[in-house]
Amino acid sequence: MDHIIDLVFVSPLGPSARLALRSAPSSALRASIDPAPPAGSVLRDQLHSSDPGSPSMTPRSNGHVTPGLGGTMKRATTTAMKSLAHLTSSTLTDQATTNQPPPPPSALRLNGRSASTGGGSGSVAASPTGSASPLHSSASTDSLRYLQSRVGGKASSKKALIPTTDSATIEGIMIELVAADEERLRRRRAAPMLSEGEPDQVFPLKGSVYEYALEYYKESQMKTTESEEPGSVQHNERMWRRQRNEAVILKTQPMKTAASRARWDSQIGFYSNDTIPTRILFHQFESHLLAADDRGQITVYDWEKNLRINRFANGSPASVPITSLKFVNEDDVAMLLSGTGEHISIAQADGHVRLFRNYASADNVELVSSFQGIAETIPTTTTQQDAGLVLEWQQGRGQLLMGGNVKLIRVWDATKEQAVQDLPTRANSCLTSLTGDQVAGNILAAGFGDGGMRIYDRRLSARDNMVRSYKGHHQSWLLNVHMQRGGDRELVSASLGGEACLWDIRLAEPIKRVQAHHGGMTQLAVHEHAPVFATSSAFNVIKLWSMKDMTEPISKFGNSFGFMNQRNISMTSMAFHPHHMMLGCAAGDGHLNLFEMEDYKSALTRVGEQQGPMARISWA
Repeated sequence: MDHIIDLVFVSPLGPSARLALRSAPSSALRASIDPAPPAGSVLRDQLHSSDPGSPSMTPRSNGHVTPGLGGTMKRATTTAMKSLAHLTSSTLTDQATTNQPPPPPSALRLNGRSASTGGGSGSVAASPTGSASPLHSSASTDSLRYLQSRVGGKASSKKALIPTTDSATIEGIMIELVAADEERLRRRRAAPMLSEGEPDQVFPLKGSVYEYALEYYKESQMKTTESEEPGSVQHNERMWRRQRNEAVILKTQPMKTAASRARWDSQIGFYSNDTIPTRILFHQFESHLLAADDRGQITVYDWEKNLRINRFANGSPASVPITSLKFVNEDDVAMLLSGTGEHISIAQADGHVRLFRNYASADNVELVSSFQGIAETIPTTTTQQDAGLVLEWQQGRGQLLMGGNVKLIRVWDATKEQAVQDLPTRANSCLTSLTGDQVAGNILAAGFGDGGMRIYDRRLSARDNMVRSYKGHHQSWLLNVHMQRGGDRELVSASLGGEACLWDIRLAEPIKRVQAHHGGMTQLAVHEHAPVFATSSAFNVIKLWSMKDMTEPISKFGNSFGFMNQRNISMTSMAFHPHHMMLGCAAGDGHLNLFEMEDYKSALTRVGEQQGPMARISWA
């Protein structure tokens, strides 16, 4: 029924059909069913008077009679179909045979009677078939005729040919309907979940993070970064730093031979740190000396100008000392890597790693990253020492190695920002020092609190990666194990008992061994390129040793602080400059001393004159 009405309404007969349905007798559209009587008002005996075959009078168990809707719907449908058929036939008939137009709306006929003033009863208009039709003579039909006469002008006396609705017109209407439905379906499929409206009313919600990330990763393909574009400020600064680094290396490499024979007691700097330094570190190419104290603060000195240029807090609690300091990207714009060993009341250790940018700027120090390197710890007693967090940075591979009070060595990949490997230590004591090959980065050497030293190969599986174990050569806590970056890449170890050993990892025994201090040792430092290392005793005595001949120290002096030499203050940290022949010493009274090789500045001047302008580039 709905489909038929839609077809009629979109046809030229639409307005007429609407008027006809609106003016149809109410008895044809209203269901002729009386309302149900109230409960208990109809007896069961009275139900037999109804038509037994009528489905609309089916009695219920409670005595009510429910009228059915089937007959009502059929009657309504039949009445509507008859009205539409009669409307079509009446439209196709001739118009009025007289020249006079139909009466105006004020003289409309209602139900076959005149509505004008003084009008009498009128006859009902006959249909083309000869039968009277209330629909044909209704006010709606008369109004339709009047409107047609107003639009089309005066009616002709002759028979007017009324255009009929043929099958071709109906087929065209159906084609247009199908095309409209297909277009509506196509739009719905194009945006099934989006509604037309404002952007804030679009569902599901859409963000711009993906588009932003897409533009970021496409940037390198669209345009060269500024640091790689010749002529840019960043590119020029990078090229200048590269030339400066090469000049520093060229000037200091000839000093390696003289370093193993000259004295090292020339004091060139003295700094008051106000707090006890626990770790000191030299930058390879900048004139920066860093000192970390026992309160979690880091102080930056310029050793060329003898100035303190910055001091900032590491961000750890005041009672937590900094146990490791490393530089990242020293050959370009360096960043500072620090590790802390946080002591808990039950003597466990929880290590955290922090990475700083612009460490030398007093106003722009930035914390780049902070994470917990190792969460697993092994229990220690109150009498045992705590190693804290031990770090080793491999610049060539971009990986950070860490250990401490754990039974493993964890490898973090800086590019992936995740742990990529765990090496079991196979030791019952904590890891005290860690070093590795800086060229390939596959060989690692670790020292432990029981005096043992183990060599690991990262290329092997976890079951077979420990390739060498040295025991019995050190009887106490290993202070430091260090492998040189350059030179002959010697491996040196020293313990609290005062023993120092030089190793070749291919052999089961040390190459050389010396009792450096009989009263105990506090610090060990190894130069990265020159064949020398330094040791300090509990009585504040520093000795310089040559790796070529370890029978006697090449230099011996006290870490004095002015006119009075305080022998009861021990060393807390000691470090060589990676390229210059310079040694930094920190003591328990908060002072830092700088020593260099004898006649070092004059030797640098002579080398610079021999090498030309390339070696005279300033690194300040």
